[in-house]
Amino acid sequence: MAEDNLRLGRDVIGDCVNDWAAARDGWQAAGERAGARLVWLQVVCSDAREHRHRVDTRASETPGLALPDWAAVTARDYHAWDRDGPTLDTAQRSLAECVEAALAACAP
Repeated sequence: MAEDNLRLGRDVIGDCVNDWAAARDGWQAAGERAGARLVWLQVVCSDAREHRHRVDTRASETPGLALPDWAAVTARDYHAWDRDGPTLDTAQRSLAECVEAALAACAP
């Protein structure tokens, strides 16, 4: 679906964990096939206490969708980040500051 939208000239944001290189490769391939400009932005929260608070207090916006708890988040098999691009650390930043930084990172 992302590739189809890219081919139509639309912007696509893949807001996901992307914890395996194979998943990242899929996004990369879709962008390349569509001839789209691809920007990698790794979003992290370097403050473990704040990260856990966010995980523990979030609510699903999709009825019936169970979100992972802190144990599931920390047990993920995360493959090290292997893409060029900026990293946005959301710790100690407001949502508005994070959005501003993300938009700046994606600007041509």
